[in-house]
Amino acid sequence: MQISGVDRGITEIIKRRSARLYRLEQREADEKKRKIEQGCSVLSAEVAAIEDSESTSSSDHEETETVPDDDWIVQGVCRNTTPIPTIALQAERYGVSNRAAAAIGTAALVDYGLVSAADKSNVIDPKKIWRAREQLRKSLRENTEEKEEEITAIFFDGKQDSTLVKEKQGTKWYSRKPVQDHYVLVGEPGTVYLQHITVDRGTGQAIADGLHVSDMGIADNILAVGADSTPVNTGRKGGAIHLLEQQLDRSLQWFICCLHLNELPLRHLCKKLIGPTEGPTQWKGPLSKAITTCETLALVNFQTVSDSEQLPEVDLDDISRDQRYLYRIVTAVRTGVVSEDLMREKPGVMSMARWVTTASRICRLYIGTAQPTEELQSLVKFVVLCYGSMCYGSTGFRSGEFGGHISREINAWVSRSSSFTVSRALCAGAPSCCRMKNSPEISRMHGNISCMRSTSR
Repeated sequence: MQISGVDRGITEIIKRRSARLYRLEQREADEKKRKIEQGCSVLSAEVAAIEDSESTSSSDHEETETVPDDDWIVQGVCRNTTPIPTIALQAERYGVSNRAAAAIGTAALVDYGLVSAADKSNVIDPKKIWRAREQLRKSLRENTEEKEEEITAIFFDGKQDSTLVKEKQGTKWYSRKPVQDHYVLVGEPGTVYLQHITVDRGTGQAIADGLHVSDMGIADNILAVGADSTPVNTGRKGGAIHLLEQQLDRSLQWFICCLHLNELPLRHLCKKLIGPTEGPTQWKGPLSKAITTCETLALVNFQTVSDSEQLPEVDLDDISRDQRYLYRIVTAVRTGVVSEDLMREKPGVMSMARWVTTASRICRLYIGTAQPTEELQSLVKFVVLCYGSMCYGSTGFRSGEFGGHISREINAWVSRSSSFTVSRALCAGAPSCCRMKNSPEISRMHGNISCMRSTSR
């Protein structure tokens, strides 16, 4: 009820709101009417085309038996029976919904002219995406069952994710997003997906118990296991791999990611020379601020850093953007030749979980600093002469060579370094497989490290 004489301001607001709602309702009604008319026109055109084809066919073949009109209409509306396994695979890979995958696929067909108002037989329906994904999952499970007897090595990796779960409290269900540890298990050879698990605690015991290797029927054939070099995986007593060996009652070949091992000395050296961390993306101190804003510095005359060895040749198209930038900036520091494109390109965001970008920023800061400090010189020398060469040389080593090569590189660097602080930091940061050779578990790890190159790093 509106009483204009009581409160004119409120009354005007109510009037405008009512008028706005009325316009929205009218717009929706007009849109529905337009769609209905458009659908009727398309259907009429299809029926007319069918009738024309029917009359042409009857005139050319008078002796042919007449087919009812309804059957011709059914035959004119073609079903899309084209298999779409690639779309289903990419939808699973990127985690998009069936509706989104169907919309993207249909939009691509429209752009290529395969779907139009006159021909909608190739339109992809969300139900078609759902059926294709179900077929893909079924085929993957069947392939896994066929290859279970051939699996001789297992690899696992995990990540913490916020997962939507439903919990029942009393008679009601509630949704929440706790942070859970998700692990994926694959088998080799053939990179066969085995299973994924969720562990309550990210401990070695929880991971080893959650893999359920004995329940999959492949425990007797497993000869090797691979994972990242985090302590929860490679610990001497509580590591997941060690506990898995105890469950299987035999020793296994260890395949540890070499790129993770190569980051340990750099992490300890940065912590010693730059300072303690101040969050997930920076350290404390003036050098940390300079590294964060290094891409704003102009090129200056700098002293090259090189040795008798050269960086191995790699295919730049086969590595990630951050690895490509590190390769180019390390080569520039070694040769003294810095291209204009390299100066315009920005290094990746600095993160304590991604040391390749930190190494790139250290080199970028060095070529933009006229008078580098002793700490910066020590950092860039280690990145150029040790860390960089190991990043791109790790693929050239056979199983059992990489751990010893890291040890030789660290020892050579310590012998060349004149700073006791730097030498001590490098010795502390060297991978345990390179230092503690008296331990049986670590000695076995030192002899069995393989060169796994992670494509995601």
